[in-house]
Amino acid sequence: MHRLPLVISLASYIFGAYASQQIFSRLGVQSAWLAWIPVVGLYPTFVAGEEGQPLLWTILAFIPLVNIISGIKAIIAWVKIAGKLGKSPWILLVFLVPYVGSFIAFWYLAFA
Repeated sequence: MHRLPLVISLASYIFGAYASQQIFSRLGVQSAWLAWIPVVGLYPTFVAGEEGQPLLWTILAFIPLVNIISGIKAIIAWVKIAGKLGKSPWILLVFLVPYVGSFIAFWYLAFA
């Protein structure tokens, strides 16, 4: 019973990273595999969303308080990514639904 949260967290991470990699690959991002590395996975997000200087925004994500700006840029990048995939950016509001929102949004963007 004590392992269930760990298993759920690991499964969520694997699904999110795989779906992100698929999304970035569909958009032609060469470094799509970086989606598997926590925080560094923001780099292909910024590249796919064409957010100016992706390396700078990724580095800023490591700095406390400054990472808030990087997070806002990541949200803007995901809105652009949804548009590039021909999906409504409103689907990203599903991320606000606890537990299942990210599964639904990633599945829709990556596989639908």
